[in-house]
Amino acid sequence: MLANLPNMISLSRAVVGPVLAFGGLYLSSNWVIGLMWYAVITDIIDGALARLLNAESEIGAKLDPWCDAFFVIGLMIYLTRVTNFSVLPTLAVLIRYVSTAVYHHDLVERGHRNLTSLSTGKCASTLVMMVVVYLTLWVSDVRYPVLDLLFPGVLFSAFGMLTYSWGEYYQRYLRLYHAKTLHS
Repeated sequence: MLANLPNMISLSRAVVGPVLAFGGLYLSSNWVIGLMWYAVITDIIDGALARLLNAESEIGAKLDPWCDAFFVIGLMIYLTRVTNFSVLPTLAVLIRYVSTAVYHHDLVERGHRNLTSLSTGKCASTLVMMVVVYLTLWVSDVRYPVLDLLFPGVLFSAFGMLTYSWGEYYQRYLRLYHAKTLHS
């Protein structure tokens, strides 16, 4: 039972995204912020808990980024619905998640195994999560002056890293797609 706990924690984070996307308008800002912090904290502890319990698994490694994606996209949809923010950033992040998933799936179907997340992808996901957390706090009138100062740099970095990691995933896809031998 304990071996499944990290994956159950990850899955609970995945549920937060659709709840915020489709029910966030009906929740108080305190509930939205609470759910957001729950998802952020579970993102931090699920992997650490898996290592602590010696319960790391291939399923957990694949599940974690999908749960992150559901949470981030859900929170971005919520932000788009409660503000006049453009839907374009949400679409860009969604397209990036879907395209990298398609690359991954196609490579697995072609016999490549043990494909891991790229470090630039993990960094991009972290930066995007930081941006949506800041914006959620901002629309809820929670202000931290130091975050206000840092936000433009984090936003620029998130956009740059998201674009760069997308390119790296695509380059890996092309390299492995055309490889004569199956290495990953």
